[in-house]
Amino acid sequence: SPSGGRFPSRDLRTQVRAYEKGGAAAVSVLTEEQYFHGSLEDLSALKEMFPHLPFLRKDFLTHPYEIYESYAAGADAVLLIVRLLDDRMLRELYGFAQELSLGVLLEVERADEIGRALSVEPQVVGVNARDLCDLSVDRARVGALARMVREEAARRGMDVPVVVGESGIDAPCVPRDWDVDAVLVGTFLMRSSDPAAAVRDLQVKRT
Repeated sequence: SPSGGRFPSRDLRTQVRAYEKGGAAAVSVLTEEQYFHGSLEDLSALKEMFPHLPFLRKDFLTHPYEIYESYAAGADAVLLIVRLLDDRMLRELYGFAQELSLGVLLEVERADEIGRALSVEPQVVGVNARDLCDLSVDRARVGALARMVREEAARRGMDVPVVVGESGIDAPCVPRDWDVDAVLVGTFLMRSSDPAAAVRDLQVKRT
């Protein structure tokens, strides 16, 4: 990870089996090759091994072809980052994912992105504690933006999306002030000596 350095070597099958044992609702797979050393081949292989588990393709997607590519590789959901997309492309990619019955984790990092995100009436909104420009982490931002997402959705009279806290987890507990429905955790689980126990702890512990 560009922000977290090198991870211990892990067998992907063993790692995902541990997540499954711990009760993970879904598994996020990095497919960006240059900086994160992931691959679509990893995603496809894991989906074949664990066909019953939902898999999220975690990458910087900016083109409709990449949405179809995700579908063809076996992804059940894709990550769309509001900061990377103008309004037209956001609607196009979100709509194409829906046509293919792919779930979408729609990520925001700043307050001014919330309105744009809610314009497509998403089912799931992710709030990233990490700034993608300088890789700094601001954990307090997650709770503040999560509340804004819910308040703005209610003001618009739309269904309130599931809110996911992203990044910033460095202990086996979720910050109490995050007020999120789920968390997306990568670095902490990859470094854990017992990822199954870490996943279980994250489901019940808040600080």
